[in-house]
Amino acid sequence: MKLEHISHKNAPRLLLVFSGWASDASFFAGTVPPPGYDFAVASDYRTPASAAQTEQIAGYSEVCLIAWSFGVPAANRFMLDNPHIRFTLRVAINGTLVPVDNLLGIPEEIFRGTIEHLDTRNLSKFMRRETGSASAAASLPGAETFDISALKDELRAIAALPQAKNSTTSWDSVIISSRDAIIPTDNQRRFWSGHPDIHEIDAPHLPDFAALIPSLLSDKDLVSRRFSDSTSTYNANAGAQREIASRLAALWRAYRTESTLSVLEIGPGTGLLTKEIASMVPSGEMELWDLSDIPDSLPGRKTKCDAEAAISFVPANHFGAILSASTIQWFNSPATFLKNAARVLAPGGLLAVSTFTPGNFRELRPYLTNTPHYTTPDTIRAVIPETLEILELSEEEIRIDFPSPRHLLQHFRYTGVNAMHSGDTTTARAIISAGITSLTYTPLYLVARKKA
Repeated sequence: MKLEHISHKNAPRLLLVFSGWASDASFFAGTVPPPGYDFAVASDYRTPASAAQTEQIAGYSEVCLIAWSFGVPAANRFMLDNPHIRFTLRVAINGTLVPVDNLLGIPEEIFRGTIEHLDTRNLSKFMRRETGSASAAASLPGAETFDISALKDELRAIAALPQAKNSTTSWDSVIISSRDAIIPTDNQRRFWSGHPDIHEIDAPHLPDFAALIPSLLSDKDLVSRRFSDSTSTYNANAGAQREIASRLAALWRAYRTESTLSVLEIGPGTGLLTKEIASMVPSGEMELWDLSDIPDSLPGRKTKCDAEAAISFVPANHFGAILSASTIQWFNSPATFLKNAARVLAPGGLLAVSTFTPGNFRELRPYLTNTPHYTTPDTIRAVIPETLEILELSEEEIRIDFPSPRHLLQHFRYTGVNAMHSGDTTTARAIISAGITSLTYTPLYLVARKKA
């Protein structure tokens, strides 16, 4: 395997892309991940990853994996070979885990014909088909720059990868292009049928990665900065967040049992939820984790960290309860978080979290550039680990009306919610021009107990 770094600044997180056949890092030269991520591209799957490459990848506190085309089965094999690497996000784009199959991958006759007749001219045709046009293909490296013999060997190596028809749940999300002329769109739909998080996009086999990849990753540095900036104004302006925290605390109290095991709260912020539950947690048994600095006035042991990554280091059966209000939508993969939460909860322990459904801030959806990972009750039911029993799964709506669009934007700024856009004035001007004066919060509440 070939591993190339596009960006290597010793960031704590790694965006790792498994590219497709007949491609390399140059296909992603225009892609810029959010700050806080190094960026590496894997390609050429004639040989497995070396020990040095694996060690380098494993050294990051968080690895976000995005695999494209034949990179999907190659990445799946890499994950199976390296279960110690902490992937918090795994997205499959225009590929399946059965690379050569008449119904689930590239049809066998087409695959054999590609190997038998591959030359520079036919490779150029392939590039035009994967990009959807000759003009788009012109932006890629010329076919003459590739070693045809090596590409044939790589195809044979990919075809020899173990079939993994039953590993679909290893992937958090699936993206399928509706105009895929390489791996038939219907074959992809058939393979991934039943997966809880499938998105179809209007694109050829090679999508616009420069636009697509940033939309898949949370800009955690921006989230931390915006919420830190709003610390002094948050409590006076966070009416909806206060209501959500109060309801979540009530749900937790309704289901909790007496336990001396420790309680973890993720994303306490200024302590809206913390103060609601503190009196019911044994002294010294509360831990608080947050991306931003945690106020000294709050009780418990405080750790400034990326909870999504940090929880993967926690021993199994460690916490009696995990609570989080209005936070996990900022994670790269709430589904992976749920798996980790189930692992670290003690038998009988409670998970109580709130997040938001896709209807959140529906009034502003056309203007936001960094929408968090919202989810639905059906998706929660589909991804929640079998070791967790759902006790409560409910939705509500909270509508806030403002005197003017400027007061709405002020609410965004004063509560840190402006982490949902880049901060340029274009978004603000568009909201003001549209005359938007209301916001709809759509919180989703989950309470689950770990089975004994």
